[in-house]
Amino acid sequence: MKLLRSGVPFILLISTFILLMSVPIWIKASRFCYDYYDLGIYSQGLSQLRWGSWNPWLSGRQIALFADHFDPILLLAAPIARQFRMPFGALLAEDCFVVAAILPLGWLVRRGELAPSGGLLLGALLLFNRATLNAVDFPVHPTTWALFPWMWVIAALKRSQWLSRASGLVAGLVLLFACKEEFPFVGVVLGSLMMVRKRVRDGLSVLVLSLLWIAFAFWLRPHWVGPTHDYASGLFHGITQHPLRLVIQHLSSLDLWGTTLLTVLPFTPLVVWCAKEKLRPDFLPFALLLPPLAIRFLANAWLYHYGSVIASGLVGGMVFWIGTRKVPRRVSFAAVALLIMTNGLQIRRTVRAISSQFTQDLSDACSAEPRRLLALRESLAVMRSAPGPLLLESNLMPPLAERSDIYMLFGPGTHRTFRAVLVEKPPQGSPWPLSLEALNNKIISWRADPKIHVLRDDPSVFMAEGNISP
Repeated sequence: MKLLRSGVPFILLISTFILLMSVPIWIKASRFCYDYYDLGIYSQGLSQLRWGSWNPWLSGRQIALFADHFDPILLLAAPIARQFRMPFGALLAEDCFVVAAILPLGWLVRRGELAPSGGLLLGALLLFNRATLNAVDFPVHPTTWALFPWMWVIAALKRSQWLSRASGLVAGLVLLFACKEEFPFVGVVLGSLMMVRKRVRDGLSVLVLSLLWIAFAFWLRPHWVGPTHDYASGLFHGITQHPLRLVIQHLSSLDLWGTTLLTVLPFTPLVVWCAKEKLRPDFLPFALLLPPLAIRFLANAWLYHYGSVIASGLVGGMVFWIGTRKVPRRVSFAAVALLIMTNGLQIRRTVRAISSQFTQDLSDACSAEPRRLLALRESLAVMRSAPGPLLLESNLMPPLAERSDIYMLFGPGTHRTFRAVLVEKPPQGSPWPLSLEALNNKIISWRADPKIHVLRDDPSVFMAEGNISP
């Protein structure tokens, strides 16, 4: 028991997560495995977000940073991210927010508000849930970062004296809202339920804060940053046009049931044990999941970073349900066994990512072949100082995110002439939205164009400068 309260198990939990998830992702990033979406988008935003440049232009996305999603938590992440060259700085920021989600659980254990065995198990269920691992394996996005402030809010709700003055709760909510414009709706639910439970003053404060944030994000923000990407209309378009057809279509989605099953399954031993022990659940923390679930259902978006908030919501509910009761070892073992079973695919990916560094695996599109990596690193070094605008293959944009004049091959804003182009030779690289054959044809046409000077044309890379049309 003393060992559990000491914090050592939580440190080991975080270390295991870094080894099994963070290290393989950094390895894959070093092999140029990730596209511009979303790693490149946020790498470009974080690298240029600073004093005097509050809303940088994302050339590859063709929109200003805060005219896309409203996620001012990036202002906190930018100083962390700038410690490394992109995209590794962005990955560092994401790792910090994700592993920090364990801290509120450890704090509750130290304060005696959560059983040490329960806190450690819930930490494992949070970090190693399939939904969390899917999110981390699709870097980088502030929706994934919401794991930390969500747990902060849960810890603040659990500690009654925090509610009495509301400072800790409000701070957690502000961080949560800052992750994406969907999260203030969580505050609306929380504030309303607190008022129903006769915490009128605190509930009203949360509700007013949430409504003011919603008003700014959806109605006042366009006056500050200019036209914003309208996610809301697209979200409700289907339900207003063909409600029954959309509901049936989304209910039959394999993504919905597959993701939900893999997310919920590891919690079942804990839920069964709580039911057998006749522990009464508090439905308030579970109710906070209603807005994110509704948004994901309307958008039919369950993969990538979208599911991580479901894991945090379930863990938050279990914090209240378990409380100070000691979780039996058999329950913990069963839950961990289910975590391992539901993450078989991710474990194989991890083993492959690490082992490929030594076997020089050539079977995927971002192999560790030394010739390929050397060619790309030398070419990217040339591109960093080349006159722009630059036309790049999608997976080569994150390493050049410090530049504000990079464009993805056949992506937004490419109806222009470029000064330089850099692509990988198929089958390596990521030519999306082009096919491998189409990219081969483009390379042939660039090579034959007298207005284009070829800088590099080897088995791995094609790089040229001149008047280049996509």
